[in-house]
Amino acid sequence: ENEIKILEKWIDKNADLPFFSDYKLKQLGYTFVHSNVYRYALILKKIGEYIDPNYKNIDFGSFPGQLQEIIFDTYNIKFDLSGLHFSNDFKEYFSKYKIFDFDFEKTADEFDFSEIKESYDLSTSFNIVEHMEYPNKLLDNINFFTKNGGILMLSTDNISTIKNIF
Repeated sequence: ENEIKILEKWIDKNADLPFFSDYKLKQLGYTFVHSNVYRYALILKKIGEYIDPNYKNIDFGSFPGQLQEIIFDTYNIKFDLSGLHFSNDFKEYFSKYKIFDFDFEKTADEFDFSEIKESYDLSTSFNIVEHMEYPNKLLDNINFFTKNGGILMLSTDNISTIKNIF
């Protein structure tokens, strides 16, 4: 319930983001936006159990970035953002964040990320894995970036998609 109030306040304050947001989807008449608010509330509640100001955090599949902004507003914790083909508006809006623009279905070695291998304490990926043609490659990349003994928070809204891929 507290998380829902946090989200309502955030949505009111951040109504017209410069990229394709849930708010814009709601303006266009899409009804699933309300389920995103509930999903964000569940994630906020769960991530609150693991967040630590000393952790280095990364999110895989960060677009459109609302969730990372909400986490920052709630816990004052930033995540490095990663994904594929971020728009210039997105990159400009999140210019204070470290952004990795790369294809998760290729190995991290192809992008020369060896300097930051196993450097993140907490890795997240929310509702991305079900969109992957090769979900194991996403998981391999998450493993590449996450410290041994680190934490992974992963969600999917359509687990049957993964089953169909395998």
